[in-house]
Amino acid sequence: MPRWRCTNARSIKPIDPPPMDTKSQKTVAGFLRLACEDYLAARLLLRQGLLIAAIPIAAQCIEKAMKAALISKSHTVSKQQHLCPALIATFKKINPGFIDSETEDFLCFLAKGYKLRYAHTESEGYTIVINQYRTLMALDKAFSDLDKPFKLMAETEETATPYRAKASEQNALLTQDNWIFNPEVKNEILTRANMVVEIGMGGRYREIDVTYLTEGVSSHGSFLKKPNFTKDKESFQVTFG
Repeated sequence: MPRWRCTNARSIKPIDPPPMDTKSQKTVAGFLRLACEDYLAARLLLRQGLLIAAIPIAAQCIEKAMKAALISKSHTVSKQQHLCPALIATFKKINPGFIDSETEDFLCFLAKGYKLRYAHTESEGYTIVINQYRTLMALDKAFSDLDKPFKLMAETEETATPYRAKASEQNALLTQDNWIFNPEVKNEILTRANMVVEIGMGGRYREIDVTYLTEGVSSHGSFLKKPNFTKDKESFQVTFG
């Protein structure tokens, strides 16, 4: 059985805030447990091609991990606030230098994708392009980066976060197709047949929902690219992810 190893290129120092009280410790641990469960669910849905269902859950896992990080630094968070530009901005302010432009682009995509919970009934003019394996690989990196700084304590001893516990168990929901633990799989993933979903919800866009496969994974450009099917065009060109 191979030993999985984390290979993130960027080294992140552990968060060393003032010691948390017992209540804050439990709150952080609770958020991380829920975040990890959402993360594993989102990975499974992405790998199975259930992209529209996966994105809101992926947004929730990042939201909860961010809130755990903010609480660990004695910052008050709203349990009603979902992943949104305001939460991302707060996280960047409390953790300067943690989020680069590529990661921020992905987080804003997830924040937009959270609206898929309601888009078919409430979001006229809403558009999104979901690229299956590019999203999976970006989610794996983002969640790994968010988890790295945490130091959870049980009594007087450090204990593993739920993410690290799953990694040590070599849990298949975490390790399969995960380039963070198995870097050799990254190039193979990039050559796979890859599902793309493009959605438009009216307004200046046609009401359309297109699903197709690409030969290989496009990993260039913004996650926030828009479909090319406005009403003033007789036909449209897919983005290929």
